[in-house]
Amino acid sequence: MIRSSRRVWQLIITLACACAIGGIGAALVLFNTGPDYHSAHSAINEVTCTKTLPDTAGHYLGSVVRPVTARQPFKGNIAELYAGFGGHFPGTLTTRFRAAGMVPFIQVNPRKVKVAGIAAGHYDTYLRTYARDAARFCTPLVFSFGHEFNGHWYSWGYRHTSAHDFVAAWRHMHDIFVKERAANVFWAWDPDHAAQNPAPWWPGSSYVNWIGIDGYFRKSGQTSFRVLFGKRIAEIRKFSKAPILIAETGAPPSKRRAKQIRILLGGVHHYGLLGLIYFDVPGIQNYRINHDQAALAVFKRASAAVVH
Repeated sequence: MIRSSRRVWQLIITLACACAIGGIGAALVLFNTGPDYHSAHSAINEVTCTKTLPDTAGHYLGSVVRPVTARQPFKGNIAELYAGFGGHFPGTLTTRFRAAGMVPFIQVNPRKVKVAGIAAGHYDTYLRTYARDAARFCTPLVFSFGHEFNGHWYSWGYRHTSAHDFVAAWRHMHDIFVKERAANVFWAWDPDHAAQNPAPWWPGSSYVNWIGIDGYFRKSGQTSFRVLFGKRIAEIRKFSKAPILIAETGAPPSKRRAKQIRILLGGVHHYGLLGLIYFDVPGIQNYRINHDQAALAVFKRASAAVVH
């Protein structure tokens, strides 16, 4: 009995010490929640936390691959991954991307939940946990919610979920992240390039850091960057000056593919956009260039106009 009691007290003391150390570690975290997101540095287990992304124009180049652990088709500095609302923060993958010198871009989609329920606070416990995990990641990451909301093909989009509910959910999530001091999270708002005018879905400049446009070469008349993205960029510039990234794009196999890749990368440079993420997986068409050596060679040569 004496030995048993002694073990119990030893366990209690050990746990108390661990909690105290954890509390001290948490107290060392300094967050900047100001609207300009200037740099803030702090120590978490001897790791320096950076709260700003390294550049704001003509800097980011990356790809979407499946599985996300697959080799990237070219060397980039941003990597996009998709996740369902309700899942855990992808700490393993984001850490892997960071180790490879890439900023994680997490695209979270509410496939199995009601957007109005998010706005009403039904998922606040989950969101607080997610925000805390994102804050512990320490270095910058990009977070997007419900991409292509201005199209009709997703349950959270046009005709299925009201723009009012979408905006309310976005702001509610953002406010929770701010309260949890996840200042290393940059919010990307991602409309489709050719669907409805996205203005009604705009959460406001205080809630968005980046704008990411999704669009692909799919039709024969899409012969220039202006035709593909020009109208959408012009519409967005009527209500926002936020940096614009082409968040999903691709060119299908054809004799025009090399030219289309040059158009995409040249357009990003010409319009002074933030960068481009190539969808290197099969979609409506097979956009993969990982095994298309000619297209890949053009991509690598032309990418110098984006990353500079």
